[in-house]
Amino acid sequence: MSKKSAYSVGLVPTKIQIFQPVDAAEGRRKREQRSLRDGDFPGRESFYNFIRSFFEAHLGTAIMNAENLSGFRVAKLNPDTPATKVLWGYVETGKYGFESELVNVNDTSKIKKRERTDCELIPFFFEVDFNHRDGCAILLTEQFGPYSPKGILLEQLRGHVTDMLPRHTIKTETIVSDEIVQQVLSKHVKALRFQYDRVPSDIADSIGNGTDGHIEREGVMEVSIKSRNGVFPEWGFEFLNNVRRTGLTIQDMTSTEMKVDMEVDGRIKTVNIGNLDSFNTSFVVDTREGVQENGHPSEEQMLSTAQEALLICRRALGWPIRNNS
Repeated sequence: MSKKSAYSVGLVPTKIQIFQPVDAAEGRRKREQRSLRDGDFPGRESFYNFIRSFFEAHLGTAIMNAENLSGFRVAKLNPDTPATKVLWGYVETGKYGFESELVNVNDTSKIKKRERTDCELIPFFFEVDFNHRDGCAILLTEQFGPYSPKGILLEQLRGHVTDMLPRHTIKTETIVSDEIVQQVLSKHVKALRFQYDRVPSDIADSIGNGTDGHIEREGVMEVSIKSRNGVFPEWGFEFLNNVRRTGLTIQDMTSTEMKVDMEVDGRIKTVNIGNLDSFNTSFVVDTREGVQENGHPSEEQMLSTAQEALLICRRALGWPIRNNS
């Protein structure tokens, strides 16, 4: 294990469903779309087997997409486990279509010239869990700093659905809940920041003597609540939950935005949590004990974080909880 990852690493959850076509024949009542469940897939297969067949079809074979200049390959897939019906492994994705030079960081010597037809394939962990009752799946994809396989992976999966199930659609949505927000923030909050689109002419008077006659002027004001010793107090999370939806009011001014400064692997990251729909959920992978020589967390680190993430996501979606979760 090396000392430290070059980037922060997280697992991003996405809800996946595949829907049947809408009957749009003229003079016939349209029926609502229904998500496919076990037995609705070709050969009366389960959702698990349908998704597994997608990953197996790409195992060890690189697919190049000339439309968006991307590459995709499944590098590893866990053995079939009928008892748990959970998929996990590694996909490799990347881009091509441009030239560059690869330089050794130690002596700045050029190693090689990257051609337009060279596609780098970065390895990323993934895991898929299923709720067979509702025809839903949770996809976890590794976020490695600014890099993620999510877009390319879902594009390939959409193509598989189109080939195997014409006129069917795959729909995805972000998984967010109060528990997820609490879990993501609980160990990393450094400061709360509230933004206002008005500024009192004398904020000291407006807060100090309680007068209601202060003059509000155009401008932007920000109120920041920070911890003194670098550890956010326990009361702060209850306070955060209380004001997250309503905002923080000073006199008659209510904050228009709420942001949280988080420290992840020594780096400060700012997220807007005033609106859950805009919250970018990512379960942070603990890399304090180091990472592999390739710069990524170990398989054990990823699986441990994935187990915790899936437990919280299953609760957020109202799914039954597995005994081994």
